[in-house]
Amino acid sequence: EPFVWARFDGDRFTVFSLFINEAGDYDMQEYHRTLTEGGLDLEFRSLRNGVQDKLIKTFLQRVP
Repeated sequence: EPFVWARFDGDRFTVFSLFINEAGDYDMQEYHRTLTEGGLDLEFRSLRNGVQDKLIKTFLQRVP
């Protein structure tokens, strides 16, 4: 099972997930959601054994 925790820092909400396998290798995932004036910034980052595996960034625009 992964170890999961979250934190708030101002307008930013972050969720972390850490999984360590039997060999001692680990996968770390970070999900960052930041409220902005025009919408929401989203960022996903995945690391495998400390090396960045994936990085996805996008912006969701608020529609009135």
